[in-house]
Amino acid sequence: ASGFGASKKVPINELKLIKSWEEYVSAFGYTAPSEKIGDLKKHAFTLDEFAYAFFRLYNGEAAVFANVLNPDTHKKQSEVVKTVTFDEKRGRAVFNDLSVIPDSLSLSYKATPESEEQTFVFNEDFKVFVDGSTLYLQDVATGDSEWKIPVGKIITVKQYEVLDPEKVTTNEIIGTYNAQTGKRSGLELIKQVFQQFRQVPGILAAPHFSKVPSVALALSTLADNIEGVFRGIAVADIPTGTETVGGNELQGPAVYSEAYTW
Repeated sequence: ASGFGASKKVPINELKLIKSWEEYVSAFGYTAPSEKIGDLKKHAFTLDEFAYAFFRLYNGEAAVFANVLNPDTHKKQSEVVKTVTFDEKRGRAVFNDLSVIPDSLSLSYKATPESEEQTFVFNEDFKVFVDGSTLYLQDVATGDSEWKIPVGKIITVKQYEVLDPEKVTTNEIIGTYNAQTGKRSGLELIKQVFQQFRQVPGILAAPHFSKVPSVALALSTLADNIEGVFRGIAVADIPTGTETVGGNELQGPAVYSEAYTW
């Protein structure tokens, strides 16, 4: 998930037992779908897609979530050139890119072409917050009731990085177990669901990534033997035509009748 709207830093490779839509947004944040595919809009983040369907569309009761997206590694430089304008009353500017990594934001302003460029950095000169589904940059007020960044002026966004879920690999989804530290990641975390929550994971899913056979096989293997006691169901996605998932080139069935063979 994107992390915006979350009450704290989004957990990475940690299990979270979530019992409502509001609890999910508080823990992981939420980014509404934007990319259009045919008549549908696609979520940028698979946890958001699942949570929206589970809680909002089907009124699900509880699910255990694990995020593997790491802002330190799964990111890229934005290719979008942006300008923003801070309003004079509240010192806010709309920033329509919920995938942004705030620490990477840098702003600049020149009063005239001949003027020296002023540079503004995150946390020192401005902050970031979400209201509803809108991301805002918030100007910082100085002691003399003025704003650090000029208001009512066109401010250039010099550079920023965004989350890149395409950089998440299938190996990171499948995960590992470190015998020395006892730490698990990815699907390996399923093995500690019962220990943490005294809940039996009945349906296992890795939306989108389970189109890759190795991920689907890992899900199936885990479902057959949970904690040496329980059995669950693995739900795997099927690619439609040619797709690239987690760095894997897939050629799925072109028509419904070929799904069983796949």
